[in-house]
Amino acid sequence: MKSSQAYLTVARAEHLIVSKYFTRTLSFSSYRLSPVARDMLETYIPDEPDYSSAVDRHLVTRISERELWVTVLIILLLLAGLHRYSYRMEGQLK
Repeated sequence: MKSSQAYLTVARAEHLIVSKYFTRTLSFSSYRLSPVARDMLETYIPDEPDYSSAVDRHLVTRISERELWVTVLIILLLLAGLHRYSYRMEGQLK
């Protein structure tokens, strides 16, 4: 059975993720934490600061801005090539 500190560590980590990436959604949610609970989670310092969830271990959760732009560029080049190829094939069919 997990200790209350373990649950608090998980709750803190997940609260930080939700508040960082889903601030707007959280502001409209009826499941917002009370100010006292939020302050407790934000000031709590866990024994093991490097928490990673079971789901996080199986997902790619980090991509740099450069990697994102390279991916977008590759997709655009592939689309441009496909567009050019389709025009070439259309000209051969006539």
